[in-house]
Amino acid sequence: MAFKDNEDTSTEKWNTAKTYSALMIMKNLFACDVYIITAKYGSDDINNSLMMRFEEKTMARLEAIRRLRDTLELIFKNTVKFLKTKDEKTFERLRKILIEVDNVLNGVNIIEINQGTKEQIIKINEQHFDLCLKTMMKINEDLIEPLNNAGLIFKETEEYDLEEIKRQIIEGG
Repeated sequence: MAFKDNEDTSTEKWNTAKTYSALMIMKNLFACDVYIITAKYGSDDINNSLMMRFEEKTMARLEAIRRLRDTLELIFKNTVKFLKTKDEKTFERLRKILIEVDNVLNGVNIIEINQGTKEQIIKINEQHFDLCLKTMMKINEDLIEPLNNAGLIFKETEEYDLEEIKRQIIEGG
């Protein structure tokens, strides 16, 4: 499509930051919340959770905690280049904690062999699982401030004088 000579395309600004933030950051933050609930209960839906067999819940919980870890890593990768200098140390500290969690994540499950049927039974090491989950929940919570400071969650705005705005509304202009 060609532009007409009288069309002023220079006044239109492409704001890809909002789209990037929605797709690469906000979507993943929402997914973290879903994975946290699923890791706790086996599903993010109450009715589904109540109808699941124990083995299904176990597998869903294990899958959710691993996806939580992967999704947090995606958030780190997708946002590191946008950080404010003052938040870089916090961000690196949180990333190192996530790496430590990743190094011990395999310990969240125990595989036992049923001697009679030779069937593998996967169980959750609840104490280890809870420690890993709580640590990642804290990382998720602590990531919000550096992301917000970078303008990736809420748009950075200038300060407004509410009294001046009120005065203008009352005076009609």
